Amino acid sequence: MNRDDVIDVLTAVAAADRRTVGEADVTVWAAIIGDLPKDMALQAVITHFRECPGVWLEPGFIVAEVKRRRRERWERESELERAMREAAIDAKVADVVREISAGKGIPDDEISPPRDNPLRVGCPFCDASVGERCTAPSSKPGVRVPLRARAHPSRIDAAKGDRHVEPA
Repeated sequence: MNRDDVIDVLTAVAAADRRTVGEADVTVWAAIIGDLPKDMALQAVITHFRECPGVWLEPGFIVAEVKRRRRERWERESELERAMREAAIDAKVADVVREISAGKGIPDDEISPPRDNPLRVGCPFCDASVGERCTAPSSKPGVRVPLRARAHPSRIDAAKGDRHVEPA
């Protein structure tokens, strides 16, 4: 969202709870919700006032609600829809890479295609399921923590198609 979009969202909030909105509010809310689509932010505002009457709306609720809606949408997505969405993202990335490389004078045959997302396959090393991050043991027995790296190397290989290994 741009600054005007954030003002529109805050205007909707103010219309519902009669808060006053100033420059500082716009700046803070823009920093918190500025990366969200305006329509989804407005839907989150509506959801809040429908489901939580009398509760002061904070920008973090909007972020959480948008994440929840996206997660629900992605969970309902079929394999074909997911593949089409990921292919569209890969195509956009490839276009950007080609544009940058053309500006740098890099020949097309030296540009590598985007790598497959390792979360599209299960991890043969830590047994993380499709869509879940890889984990590593922690200092507490039986507790695993998310891996700092993108994924285990064996999972990256599996996603590239080098090895199609599913966790046991």
